[in-house]
Parts: sequence; C-alpha cells; structure tokens
Amino acid sequence: MQKYYDVIRRIVDLAETCHEGIVHIKNKLAEGYFGETLPLMEDVTQAFLSIEGALQPLLPMLLSEQLEPLTEQLSESFYSLVSAYKRDNRERALEVIEGEFLPSFQIWHCELDRTLLPIITL
Repeated sequence: MQKYYDVIRRIVDLAETCHEGIVHIKNKLAEGYFGETLPLMEDVTQAFLSIEGALQPLLPMLLSEQLEPLTEQLSESFYSLVSAYKRDNRERALEVIEGEFLPSFQIWHCELDRTLLPIITL
C-alpha cells in the first residue's frame, strides 16, 4: 500500500475540498443563489469522478466492506443533484443536497477517512 501513498493522500485532500465545496453550495442555494453555484458544482462533480476513478484499483486492497457500496450510493445522489441542476430547479437541488446528497457524502467521507488515513499516517 505504501506505493499508493501519494494517490491516497490526494484522495483524502480532494475529498475534504469537495466537502467544503458542497457545504458552500448548500449555503448559497439556501440564500437563493442558484446560477452562481453551477461552476462550483461542476468542480465538485469532476473532483468526485477523479476520486472514484482513483479508488477503483485500490478497493480490493482496502480494509472496508462499506466503501464501495457507499461510493455507489453517493454516485446515485450525485446523479439526482446533477439532474436538478440540469432542470434549473433550485428548490429541488436544495432539497436533494440537504436531504440526500450531503448526508450521503458525510457518511462516505467518514468511511473514506477511516479507511485511508491509517495508511498515510503510518
């Protein structure tokens, strides 16, 4: 696993940045700023796709039975959120981000940290 140290470090850092972006998006949506959140939403989506791609070859080596299903669940939540954005539906986007997406992300992020942080803090 040590040979994957840099990849894992980047995954952990990017996941934290995604979390900060998602919270910012949620706050801006709640304030009524929909269009202004679109560029950040695109960045967060791209970052998650990068994390997902980087995780795939690592999953068989990781000591987590939950990370793969949680990643799939989060991916589905992303789809719901992106669909709301494509329909220019701020209310639905806020509903999805508060009720489904952010809670799923937080659970996934905790499992990601629980699984990966011990590897990079050895």
